[in-house]
Amino acid sequence: MTGTYQISPDLNFSLQDSGNITYLRAVNKEWQFIDDAPSFVLRYSSSDPRQPLGGIAIQTALTERNHCEVLKVCLGSRKLGFDILAPLGVAFISQNNFAAFCTQPRIYNL
Repeated sequence: MTGTYQISPDLNFSLQDSGNITYLRAVNKEWQFIDDAPSFVLRYSSSDPRQPLGGIAIQTALTERNHCEVLKVCLGSRKLGFDILAPLGVAFISQNNFAAFCTQPRIYNL
């Protein structure tokens, strides 16, 4: 598997495995936050960004506000392919950065 990805201006992937090319693009431009978990919906797309997006490939959400180290990841299919591994890795790296931030002790001035 080979490919490329961009995190800005929007999250997108171009992944090739066994001659098949898969394009994934985030629905929203904002997905990575300093003070919040990564939140994105990646949909299948074409190489032309003007074309409409296809079905959901992967989606993330922080579902337990008191447990910032937990990230919920939903896949659009029960079939796990290589095209999901790269976006999953990017989500985990971003989640790790957020968890390191949110688990630090805070001192508040009143």
